Amino acid sequence: SRANCPVLTIRKDVDIHRDLTDISLVFDDTRETLQKLKTAAIFAKAFQAKVHLTGLYTKSPSINNVISGYLANAEDYLMERNIRFDTNRSENVRTIDGLFEQAKLVNANMIIIMREVELATENMFKLGHVSERIVNRSPIPVLVVPVDKSIYAV
Repeated sequence: SRANCPVLTIRKDVDIHRDLTDISLVFDDTRETLQKLKTAAIFAKAFQAKVHLTGLYTKSPSINNVISGYLANAEDYLMERNIRFDTNRSENVRTIDGLFEQAKLVNANMIIIMREVELATENMFKLGHVSERIVNRSPIPVLVVPVDKSIYAV
């Protein structure tokens, strides 16, 4: 939780005896969500893996517009780098189990998430509640990318 670099976590009961072929990225409406894309592109290029983009759509049109914009940016970024990808827009991935099911659906063997930002000063270096649960429960290796805090006003 204190690392300034991405951290890959693999639970001991997870089978890792296959090449990295499919990477799952889930985008929400937070400002940080696109930051994991650069790391995903590096892994995808190195392993010739396919990136599976999933937008977490809600019933709110304004939030969905933000997510659609992020997905369009992600698609452009990957296209410019000749990285294979597909895009899924889903209202069903609203739980951690839904995230795992989506990753299994696309046969992902790595999930990349952002480390949540805790705004309270005393929690600044703790892994966020959702990130921690994903890492602890994932049947698939999880790469946690730290947030570049320079995007926040000082």
